[in-house]
Amino acid sequence: MATVEKELKLLLEQDSYKKILNRVNQQPDVIRQTNYYFDTCDFKLEKAGITLRIRNEEKNWLLCMKTKSNTESQFVSSTEIERSISERDFEYYKENPSEILEGITENPVNINSIINAEEISLLGSIRNERKKIKLFNEYTIELDHSLFPGGNESFEIEVEGVNTERECDYIMNELRHMGIEFNLNKKSKYKRFVEFISSN
Repeated sequence: MATVEKELKLLLEQDSYKKILNRVNQQPDVIRQTNYYFDTCDFKLEKAGITLRIRNEEKNWLLCMKTKSNTESQFVSSTEIERSISERDFEYYKENPSEILEGITENPVNINSIINAEEISLLGSIRNERKKIKLFNEYTIELDHSLFPGGNESFEIEVEGVNTERECDYIMNELRHMGIEFNLNKKSKYKRFVEFISSN
């Protein structure tokens, strides 16, 4: 089933990332993820605003297709189609990437009009450590430390469930009051992944 995800995304320097963790009086929930990205060698899906990935969290595997639907405001809105798969499914798609679209039961963007399934390959992966904390009227703040190809890394805040510019302004003002420096981020992890592998 397709769902709409709205989130505020902010890029941090490592010092600001550490400062947030040092300022909160709570033990964060820690989730370790590996995201495996599928696309054509010339990134046709990325150019169309589509991310096709398989995410692994411990023993859980999730196949996801995400399509950006709004980047004009401070928050990013996207439509997600996802379903649970098995590790055996992942190994099959890794060896047979042209079959991965068969796992997408809904296809609202008609992905077959953008690419030929035979063009799809597994381009690589990023590892991400996500720390979840509650801040600012009980918003769930996700602090991400991501490791990209080539030894590149990034630090990021994601706040899901924001629906208005006022909510975004409130969260960003509270971060400023904490002395946290950040930049508004409109690039997905996959977009940055593509930039890193293209520059190598």
